[in-house]
Order: sequence, then C-alpha cells, then structure tokens
Amino acid sequence: MRLCGLEFTPPAIDLIRDTLAQTPSISRRALSRRVCESVGWRAANGNLKEMSCRKALLALHRQAVIELPASCASYGFQKRAQTNPTPLVEAAELGCELSDLGSVQLQLVTSRYCQRARVRNDLMDRYHHLGRGPLCGAQIRYLVSSPQYGYLGALGFSSATWSLQKRDEQIGWSDAAHRANLQRVVCNSRFLIVPTVRVPNLASHVLGQCVARIADDWKSRYGIEPVLLETFVDPQRCNGVSYRAANWLYVGQTSGRRAAQNAQGPKDIFIYPLSLLQKS
Repeated sequence: MRLCGLEFTPPAIDLIRDTLAQTPSISRRALSRRVCESVGWRAANGNLKEMSCRKALLALHRQAVIELPASCASYGFQKRAQTNPTPLVEAAELGCELSDLGSVQLQLVTSRYCQRARVRNDLMDRYHHLGRGPLCGAQIRYLVSSPQYGYLGALGFSSATWSLQKRDEQIGWSDAAHRANLQRVVCNSRFLIVPTVRVPNLASHVLGQCVARIADDWKSRYGIEPVLLETFVDPQRCNGVSYRAANWLYVGQTSGRRAAQNAQGPKDIFIYPLSLLQKS
C-alpha cells in the first residue's frame, strides 16, 4: 500500500514487524528513523523523511497492520496558551487604510528555538482557533510585522495533503504525476491577522508577499521548488475573501473521509499555481 508517497511493500511491513518484535521498547521516533534508513526514504536535501514516516506508521497502526508502542511524548504544542496567561508580546492594535500602515514585513522563523518562533507560537495560541499546530511534515513559518506598529499576524506552511480529490481533478494529474509532484505542493496551514488589527486588504497583501517568496524560501530549506500552494478555509468562520482577492482559485470542498474526520464539517479548498504543472 502507498502511504505519504512511499509504497509499503510486504517485505517493508515485515521489517517493521520484526523490528517491533525484537525491540518492543523502541520509541516511535527511533522506529521511524530506522525505517527511513532501511528503505532510503529521504527528502531532496538528503534528510530522512521522519515526519512523513511517522504519519505513515500511525496509519498502518490504525489499520491494524502493525501495533506501535504507546506514545509517551509531550510536545510543546500541547501546552496551550492557558498554561501561560501572560502574553509574550503585545500585538498591534490599530485601524487604518493599507496605504497608511507603512511597511509590512514577512519575517522568516529560522528555528523552533528562536525568539521569532516563541512570538509566533504566542500569537497563534492566543488568537487562532487551531492554535500553533502541529503542522505536518516539512514546514516554514513567518511573522507579519510593521516597524511602526509591531506584530500584525503570523503564517505557517507545511507539506501538502496526500489525497485531495478536488485539487487533483483541477490539476488533471495522472497517478504517476501525482506521485512525482506532490512533494512540490505546499499547504498554507495557518494564517492569522490578529483581531486587533483592522486594516482592509492587509490579508490579501500579506498573501501576495508570501506567494512572491515561499518558493525560494522552501527551496533554500528543503531543496525542492514548490509549484502549487493549497489551503483550507472553514466556511463557518470566513468566506475566503482574502484568498480570492489574492487570486487564489476556489476548487470546491473537502469531502468523504477527510470531511468525516473533521467534526467541524467540510472545508473550502483554494489553490495558487506558482508555475506550470506536469500532468502526465
């Protein structure tokens, strides 16, 4: 079976089962590293694709193909804002026209341990209904700021959804093209303009800045040049007007299994082609 872009053959599954039987105390992280090393599962930059592997292993576990050890990890994203009621930074508070705002900057978060990461997580936990994460697979984060007014918002980009019917129908991908190109699709997983910032057209302006630089930033970090951006908008919360204004294309809604897994219902799908897509 194919999961997260890798074909899990019977010998590969037997290897996983043997590893679990021989070392029952192995952690899920160590198991994913061992699997990646055994099958040569690496990204274009040479790094092991551990996050994709862990997601695939969890899928195998849920299908009762393998039995993973219990997860005892505690991650930073599980510690939500209520455990730290004191804000790390003050977000901007203003209302004006975009032309009056002055410079709007995208600040790349270079490490999860840097000050920008802490600020970004703080803003997301306080103001975004989904919080900071987790994000899946490869990822890049940005802060949105103004030298004059301070922090305006934040964004997160991550690996694309493996199976998305409406997206794939719009592109017209064959199965081979899908397997070859999915790693070049990037998902805008989080987008926040803090609610105290009331500036018409700011959101679409920020999306335009992202479109202009995400391909270079992603290629610099992962050695892969994206060709398509995707995102999901909850129609119960907003209508996606900022994406439409930034020339993203609405292609339909999530359906089937993905919608069933999300108690909040189906999401609107928007895509933005960064370059021509190989369809065959």
